[in-house]
Amino acid sequence: MLLDCQNRLSFVGRSTAHSFMHHIRNTIEKHDGPSEFTADSNWSGLPERLPVTPSMQSFLPPSTTTSLIEFYFNHVRSFIDIVNPEAVSLTLYRFQNNPNEVQGPDRCIFYLVLAVALALDPGDSAHSPSPEFKHQLFAIAEGLAHPTRTFEKSQYHDDVLWPLQALALMSFFMLSVSMRNTAYEYCGRAVRVAYALGIHRGHESEINQFPANEELRTTQPTKQSQQSFEKGHARSPY
Repeated sequence: MLLDCQNRLSFVGRSTAHSFMHHIRNTIEKHDGPSEFTADSNWSGLPERLPVTPSMQSFLPPSTTTSLIEFYFNHVRSFIDIVNPEAVSLTLYRFQNNPNEVQGPDRCIFYLVLAVALALDPGDSAHSPSPEFKHQLFAIAEGLAHPTRTFEKSQYHDDVLWPLQALALMSFFMLSVSMRNTAYEYCGRAVRVAYALGIHRGHESEINQFPANEELRTTQPTKQSQQSFEKGHARSPY
């Protein structure tokens, strides 16, 4: 729980949904008495229908994909350093050799990197099959990072941090396409996730129980990026 600007207590992260469900369960039990629902120990893990993720009809040529990745890390990383180049290169290798083995989190971050690069690259228009291709990449990535896919998945280190990486990239993408209000919305979601992880404290004490992974040791740059978004000091990465 956190205090807002008016000193009111508010829930963040998974506590929000848990507290609401707990209130519903107590209200039903008080009104109608005990039942299978109120006695269910797994009441906080009720299944939800997953959203339909758009499919990719066609993809970029390998050479174009490689050049866009290079563009991203040459021009964007200095502003928002939350993605590991080696991890993206490994995802690209898997895409080229066995795309069916690419996991959802890796696919999400990979698509967002390409979407941001397409949004900012002022050069070869042949990079994209259409001006809307970057939005198609974003829509697929957003579907992969939907809360119903990431909720209750904190047993692994990467399950905790990749949604935060994705939300920060989504916010930056929206800034890149001049949609500031939408960028702030994604930034707000990222900040709430960061607070839930304890990143605002300046260390990783909240997630030390997870296996160390150099690819994801990016909490301090993430914190700095979120502070930049909160202040509204969006500056050009060039």
